[in-house]
Amino acid sequence: MDVLWLDCFSTPFDRCHVGDTAAALSQLAQDGEFIAPGIVIPVTALADFLKQIGDDHGLVGDLLDRSLRFDGGNYRVLHHLAQNIRQLIQTTPLPQDLRIALDNTLPRLASPMVRISPSLVYGAGQGFMVEAMWRSPCVRNQLITVTAAMQNLWGELFAARNLFYWHQQGVVIADLQLAVIIQPVVAAQASGTLTIQATGWAIDAIRGLPHPEGLPTPACDHYRGSWHGGKISQWRDGRQDHAYYLDSEPEEGEWATIAPRPIADGAGAVLTSLELAALQALGRRCYEGGDRHHTLTWQWYDTLPQITHYRQREPAHAPPLPQPLPLPTTTTDPLLTGVSAARGTIEGPVFSIDSADTDPAQFPVGAIWVAAYFAPPWLPYLYRAGGLILEQAQMTSHAALMARELGIPALVGVVGAVRSLQGVASVYLDGNQGVVLSHGPPNPEPAPVMPTAGQGLTLTQVWVNLSQPQTFNPQIPLPVDGVGLLRSELMMLPLLQTAPEPTPTPLLWWLAHPEEWVEELVTRLRPVVAAFAPRPVFYRSTDWRSLDFPALPNLPPRGINPALGVRGTAVYGYNASIFDGELLALQQLQAEYGNLRLILPFVRSVAEWQAARDRVAAVGLLNTGNFELWLMAEVPSVLFQLPDYAAAGVQGVAIGPRDLAQLLLGVEPGSGVLTAADLDDHPALWAALESLIQTANDLNLPTSLCSSTLHLSPANLERLIAAGIMAISVERDTVVQIRQQILAVERALLRASLPRRDLR
Repeated sequence: MDVLWLDCFSTPFDRCHVGDTAAALSQLAQDGEFIAPGIVIPVTALADFLKQIGDDHGLVGDLLDRSLRFDGGNYRVLHHLAQNIRQLIQTTPLPQDLRIALDNTLPRLASPMVRISPSLVYGAGQGFMVEAMWRSPCVRNQLITVTAAMQNLWGELFAARNLFYWHQQGVVIADLQLAVIIQPVVAAQASGTLTIQATGWAIDAIRGLPHPEGLPTPACDHYRGSWHGGKISQWRDGRQDHAYYLDSEPEEGEWATIAPRPIADGAGAVLTSLELAALQALGRRCYEGGDRHHTLTWQWYDTLPQITHYRQREPAHAPPLPQPLPLPTTTTDPLLTGVSAARGTIEGPVFSIDSADTDPAQFPVGAIWVAAYFAPPWLPYLYRAGGLILEQAQMTSHAALMARELGIPALVGVVGAVRSLQGVASVYLDGNQGVVLSHGPPNPEPAPVMPTAGQGLTLTQVWVNLSQPQTFNPQIPLPVDGVGLLRSELMMLPLLQTAPEPTPTPLLWWLAHPEEWVEELVTRLRPVVAAFAPRPVFYRSTDWRSLDFPALPNLPPRGINPALGVRGTAVYGYNASIFDGELLALQQLQAEYGNLRLILPFVRSVAEWQAARDRVAAVGLLNTGNFELWLMAEVPSVLFQLPDYAAAGVQGVAIGPRDLAQLLLGVEPGSGVLTAADLDDHPALWAALESLIQTANDLNLPTSLCSSTLHLSPANLERLIAAGIMAISVERDTVVQIRQQILAVERALLRASLPRRDLR
């Protein structure tokens, strides 16, 4: 298998061999333009690879010879088909000749990092914007990482959302041809796009490199003009406050990365007059050459603009990208109604639990569990449930949080559920509509997942909340900028109920074996930390407040209300065994990946903070890489003492709105004293949030909102963004929705009115 060099050829590439993007770049080079070097994996590589898989697996073979027939409008069918094909593509080794060719050519790219991009051979009905369905990640220039990224890109061709799109447009999947472009990442001083239209040109420019996949887009300087006269008719200063650069000379033993750097206010325009004139001249040459409907991606390298990508602009008649299918509506009268705690639908057998002492190991797998409330010992077994119906009305309960993360449909506040479903064999649980039906609609079809690469790029970062690393699948990419809240207690709960040796008190066994405890924590955390690197992972250390957790030795007696007793960082002053083990585990992972941050929970005084900080410093974490130590703002006193905390070394503020609202307003969520809507929109809560964010900005402290229950309506999001929130961390099932809403809010706000903030 031969790989092709973009800058080494005598004639332009054949588009049927390398795809439209690579062919266009080669034509530009033939025309004398300066294109970025790189290699192209031709379409035959994917064709041969799929044939190799098809010889061993009938599913792919039938797809390639067009004998496979499937219902392209049934998303369940598409999802099953896509999951099987993508798994085969990602787990089958590449042909030996292709691996050898890559191993020989990758070092010649002379860069520690490379960008992997698709180049599709466009056919009838495919449109010109479908490349937005693919990610174009930057990865380390190593054979193992490049081949994995290339196989992921190939697999995206068969993602369920894309299969749906091809089906809608009448595209024969066996005829799709996809090449891969691999280009070095260079230390560019500026980059952007040049759009050529029949009426004029437009240039967007930023300092540094294009934004890495999944990270927020810097604001752009924007220039626009017509072909007549050559003058700029429109200009906008992006007031860019951060840029991404290649760290091409890392410390010994470390890998090069693409890292953000702050830009001082008043840095001026990105492009000089000479640089702008050079880009205008490039656009005019393309226009006069007859190509008047495309966008070039460029980077300023040395003294010239270097073309890195070509994209034909979408004509008016091009088919739209896939949109979600409408959710099925139910016409059957519901048996029960409740509050949706986790979206999704399932039809299955009912399993009623009438006693908290029931052994959860005996709960049937895949059944819909029905109970008055959820007992703590059941949490480690929740992944076995097909659905969950609770009479208890708490959206913020651990069961509700875990159900959302695990993707298990769940209803809470279902009055009389246990009594009503006694003797009922099976039901249809609709977590989207908040109802329980006797049976499901005839052909229920969940909505397709939208492309991860097309979700929109926001200034406000979007993070995800996690608590079950063992259920996290790194093969399913999330359109997030990192993990904003990794809940330690829920992650540890299965450990605290079992031990490697038989014992009636597993917690005491772990405390007596600290090395095994640290090793187990590292094992559980590593998949998430590794998968998100270099994106940050914020680990919140243990908050030993709940009756759900076994009591630590040496703690004072619990009070009537565990929310107000010895909890959070105060616990570490009585028994720091668990906390010290967490720190050692974080230290080991930080040395390997460098993307961990630590949030200290429920801090009530500066002295309490300093005592915990001293323990963090003692293990050397404060001196490792990009490590940061944040404060969880849950106690109202933080509103008044934030400057004191900043002076004591706080490096960021993560806001916990549930506890903050509870203590600020003197109510417990779900108690009925205030409705959820009253809590979400209470003026005191929002005054506190805005004041906290603005004070943090004045102190140059980044802020995030760790929200699992707060209703983030467009109006509320606008208040947070206008105040200057850096990031919003939400449950996995709402990531896409929140990102789209943030994008809409940011577009509606004038960039000039947004406060400057440190996007670390």
